[in-house]
Order: sequence, then C-alpha cells, then structure tokens
Amino acid sequence: MQRLELEVYGHERNMAVVRLPDHRAPGSVIQGDSLRHLCYLADSIVERVREDHDRGLCDDAEELVALLKERLRVYDMAVRD
Repeated sequence: MQRLELEVYGHERNMAVVRLPDHRAPGSVIQGDSLRHLCYLADSIVERVREDHDRGLCDDAEELVALLKERLRVYDMAVRD
C-alpha cells in the first residue's frame, strides 16, 4: 500500500471527490460495497434487456457491466492484502 496526499473537494456520505497527485481532473471515489451493488444492478439490467432483444441497449449494458466488474476486480485485489 502506498500513502499519498490527495486534494479532497468534498466527502459526503459514502461519496468523495478527490484529486490524485499528477492528475489534472478530480475523480469520484466509490466505496467497495457501493461498487459491488452497482455491479449487481448492472448485471440485473443486462439480463432483463436480453429478454427484450434490444441488441444496442444490451451491448451498452454489457459494456457497463464489464467496466464496473473490472473496477471491482482491481478494488478486491487492492484490499486483499
């Protein structure tokens, strides 16, 4: 684990906006449990969209799931140690 000083723009309940060193734009922090729930919801949407046979919408939903799951994978690996 590395310790860094971050610029904190705001930190409301389970949501923080921070800027990492050497980054121009601030980012939004998603807590692990919230990220896991977002993945669950995205998976649920994909399953329901598949039933409607809307290929474009299904493709977008599947891309969203993949992006969220990759972020969750990185989170899980970072907190495992």
